[in-house]
Amino acid sequence: AHLRARWNEDRKRQNLDWWRRFFERINTACPFLVGRKTGSNGRPFLPGLEWIVKAENFAKILEGRYVEEAE
Repeated sequence: AHLRARWNEDRKRQNLDWWRRFFERINTACPFLVGRKTGSNGRPFLPGLEWIVKAENFAKILEGRYVEEAE
């Protein structure tokens, strides 16, 4: 339901290429979201698809809150 809602919210998201780029960006620029960094409890955070496409989390990802640029 969350994924369907994100798909329908914006016409530009209604193609698989947009989603491929979205997940590639997460993989390359958001180490916390793919388990390459640990959280405050010292354990890696591994969100599922439902967490990623939930409205408030999706908005944070699009805003770049989890992005870590290469050093």
